Amino acid sequence: MIARSPLISATFLLGLVSLAHAQTTQPAVEELPLDVMQRLYAPLCVPGDPLSWPMKVDAASASALKFSTSARELYFRWAKTACADWSADFGGYVPSHGDVHFGNLGSYVSDLQSARLSLGLKDFDETASMPFQSDLLQAMVTLRLTTASGGLNLSPAQVNELAAELLAAYRSTADSGQTATEALGDDAQMGKLLEPGKKTLRAAVDQWIEGGRFKRVIVNNKGEVRDLFRPALKDNSPEGTLEKSVLAGAMARAVAVSPRLARVATYTTTTQWEGAIEDAVLRTRPGSGGSQGMVKLMVHVRAGVKTLGGGTSDAIFYFKQQGTASAGQRAGFVPTTDLPGGRRVSGGAAVLTSPEVDAVGWCDLFVAGAERSFFVTVRDPWEDEPGEKLDTAEKALWAARVFGTVLGAAHRSAAGTPESTRQLTSRVSSVLRQQLIDRSAAWVDENARQYQLWISDDRVEALRQEAQVAWKVATTASTTP
Repeated sequence: MIARSPLISATFLLGLVSLAHAQTTQPAVEELPLDVMQRLYAPLCVPGDPLSWPMKVDAASASALKFSTSARELYFRWAKTACADWSADFGGYVPSHGDVHFGNLGSYVSDLQSARLSLGLKDFDETASMPFQSDLLQAMVTLRLTTASGGLNLSPAQVNELAAELLAAYRSTADSGQTATEALGDDAQMGKLLEPGKKTLRAAVDQWIEGGRFKRVIVNNKGEVRDLFRPALKDNSPEGTLEKSVLAGAMARAVAVSPRLARVATYTTTTQWEGAIEDAVLRTRPGSGGSQGMVKLMVHVRAGVKTLGGGTSDAIFYFKQQGTASAGQRAGFVPTTDLPGGRRVSGGAAVLTSPEVDAVGWCDLFVAGAERSFFVTVRDPWEDEPGEKLDTAEKALWAARVFGTVLGAAHRSAAGTPESTRQLTSRVSSVLRQQLIDRSAAWVDENARQYQLWISDDRVEALRQEAQVAWKVATTASTTP
């Protein structure tokens, strides 16, 4: 195992306590949710691309549950007032996930070369230093929304029991020093997620590459287009806008500043990368809510990573755009920093996983008309997640225990020392339990209200139509011989 770099943790935490909490004046007239998202999220998207911001709007419109995880800015904007006591208490701050729901916990690749999987949080787009209670509140909201969608009407006593179970698992895991894998590896459902993954290095190349180039679409077993790949390289297609030399320079920079990426990467210099890059595409996946609309670049590299035994393998490198600020920072819930977005996410992923997620890094790259910051990985390191159908009280209690365990392990890892961990667990009390109950109920109601405003907005419907037409045109063109 590679030792955790103290530099990453120090950089990620730098200045977060000393920064003043930004003050903004609440508007006299309430902003509609679309206006909030256009102000806080749309600037991160690609202007003029109907498969960017309009796709984000379409994905967020699917359901109240989907809306809650696709428009985190609205949650944090509400939390700025509803949870002001937490954000004012800097002793409770810890590098946090910021987007806790079922899709963001499960198994991940902790050793790429041996294909070892571990359990924990995944997908750290919204990571930032914030009150530890916020991740727990998001877990409680998820439990409420998911049980409701499963047809389970929780009584007040059952809600109290869920909150108590969530906090008990959180505290016991944080105090024990166990990783999530150690604490949950024997759990029947979570243990299955540690079985050998399907997304091996070779499998990704075989699935996505044909004749050295990316396929234009990936189709699921129902015949539906799951992924659309649009050409990105000028060298390979007149549709491309990205020079191979520019992309190669970005890959060289990513390896230079990212030890866990450098450990497995075959190449180091721009010239070496340029000679090995075979193809690059812009990826769009319908229904993906959280980071929909931002740039996702897939790069096929010949013999790009080292394998066990001294060999090499072709590999897919994944560049995922990140905002300089997380959703919580953009909404003013917590202070911002001047870290590039890719570095923010790379640092968060490092300190919130134990063992660390493998083969990840960051870089900046001018693409799609702007300088953007990227979290860089070898393929997508996030594997499977547990099912989320909570239609019985027993399943709901199990889920509360899993969320508490995973968050307790993650926050302990991020806190770094027993003393810092005790700063968090000392705040776990019956008062916090009641706050989680009350505030999760309040946000579920507010989320429902915001969702109704969203779907009744004619502009939302127009953007959805724009996205759906553009998707149909693009996928038809890509699947027509």
